[in-house]
Amino acid sequence: MKFFLLVILACVVSCQSNSPPQLSSESTPSYEKLHFQHLDAQTLEDIFNIQKAIKLETHEHALIGRINKVKIAEKTRNIVVGDYYSSSAIFIFDKDGAFIRRVGQKGPGPGEYRQLTDFSINEKEELFLLADRTVLKYSPTGKFIGKKSLTFAPIEIFSHLGLQYIRVGIGKPDTKSPSFLIYDNDLRNIGSIGSLDLRQNKYLTTSSPTIAAYEDSLYFTDLYAPSLNKYKKSQLRTWKFGEENPAFLAAWNEEPFNEGSRKEIRDNLWNFPLIHTFDGSLLFFEASRGADFSVDRYRMIHLDTLKAVTFKGSILRDTDPANKNSPSIRRIVGHSPKSLIGVINDPMRFSDFKSSNPCFKDILFTAKDNQILIFFNLKSDVYNKTSPTQI
Repeated sequence: MKFFLLVILACVVSCQSNSPPQLSSESTPSYEKLHFQHLDAQTLEDIFNIQKAIKLETHEHALIGRINKVKIAEKTRNIVVGDYYSSSAIFIFDKDGAFIRRVGQKGPGPGEYRQLTDFSINEKEELFLLADRTVLKYSPTGKFIGKKSLTFAPIEIFSHLGLQYIRVGIGKPDTKSPSFLIYDNDLRNIGSIGSLDLRQNKYLTTSSPTIAAYEDSLYFTDLYAPSLNKYKKSQLRTWKFGEENPAFLAAWNEEPFNEGSRKEIRDNLWNFPLIHTFDGSLLFFEASRGADFSVDRYRMIHLDTLKAVTFKGSILRDTDPANKNSPSIRRIVGHSPKSLIGVINDPMRFSDFKSSNPCFKDILFTAKDNQILIFFNLKSDVYNKTSPTQI
């Protein structure tokens, strides 16, 4: 399990030279303990300031079912929205939410596909779509440029410092598969990272996303262990938190494979399905394991001071009638340099808290409309409002 993580974190050396990444002996991590203090907060506004809300224009060419991912273009500040399942397309809006264009669609023609999986946008505002076993590249104006077929099934794409990192999901049975494929912006393969643990083929335990970036560093969560990892200038730093789960480790290493092992793994797997960096902090979500829904919580770290806090998952999606005046966010879907970006998709719940914040007052929202994006950042003293409880 640890090997999977180490080989992934060798990649950043290629950001400077565009040469295939190598894992050196100096990359062996030293483990440090990260202590999280519990943040006793009841509503979103106990932790965050709401900066603005943007209602995405409802348009005949932009009917969005579920927002899976949002990226903010660096130069134009355009809002790039991925709807992977309902529309299976990318929608681009200006910074105020006015519809600009749609990119990608299902079909057999050039630039078309059967199913969209993920997307990224680089510093030139070129788009890269993962669909089927292919990477498709589009210009900033949505023109299809070309594609690259992949041998392995991709599940995630991440753009950083001129490179595209493509995470491999389930590999070929009994075949050595890389953990990540690396391409430059011209879709030239410049290397691969690590080896995919073949036990994933049996247990089907992948989750996404796993990568985030802040300044010139990459941050990774581990699929199998409670740890966070930073890679910067060929140096790896690993923080561990929580406790290893003996039941999970025993099942993961059991041979031969059996259905009892699969259930044990799914009930005990550490699962971090969300990771974002914003305003000097890193936030990731720790999802429930099996029937233990008490685990649902956010973990947040100040990347300079390493102060770390947790708060309950229901803070954002608040359905408590006692807190009906507090904003309720369906999910976090992205970030800007200073803010997290959440989705509001419930008009009835929106009507409860609309009057509680000035940024909502002029927004009309019905079930026929596209969703509302809400941008929120941290209050300045959040890391100092903790209880003595460590998690």
